[in-house]
Amino acid sequence: MEEAQAGSLIILLSGVLVGVAFGFILQRGRYCSNSAFRDIIFINDYTLFRSYLLALIVAIIGANFLEDLGFMGDGLRRQGLAPIANIIGGYIFGLGIVLAGGCGSGVLYRIGEGLVAALFATLGFVIGIVTTSKGMLKPVYALLRSYKVEIGGTSSPALWDLFGGPGMKWVVIGVVALVIIPFVLKGKP
Repeated sequence: MEEAQAGSLIILLSGVLVGVAFGFILQRGRYCSNSAFRDIIFINDYTLFRSYLLALIVAIIGANFLEDLGFMGDGLRRQGLAPIANIIGGYIFGLGIVLAGGCGSGVLYRIGEGLVAALFATLGFVIGIVTTSKGMLKPVYALLRSYKVEIGGTSSPALWDLFGGPGMKWVVIGVVALVIIPFVLKGKP
């Protein structure tokens, strides 16, 4: 019993430490995906967009490495391609982050700064998620996700399925990284 409590305490403390470090990095870097794209349009600044691309490359490499090692659970596996759900959901989410003044990460670090409006935005995100996944919008969600597209004979396609299947996985990831990294390194330090 004591070992289980010690394990739970370690998980709790590591979660708090990672959360504090993540919050510190987000707040100091003022990182927000919404701001990354907004800055390109309004002030012609690509700094946050470069950090977005760097985070994207790290996530692509990291997630696929963990997938190859067998560490991805069912909830983290690649989803099926449901283009209608993706387009409508992306539009609604994009509209929401514009109205909220930031994406999930931007709103979270603003809560830490004491912005009450960010707390209401987070509450709106939570209500939207619960309503869609378990509430009255669940049938609409299921209907939109029911139309799926197969690419390369798989219902959960990846970019490399367009270029020859799983054997091309790391080649395609490498090419994508080689295309993005020079743009990331081109910016200010």
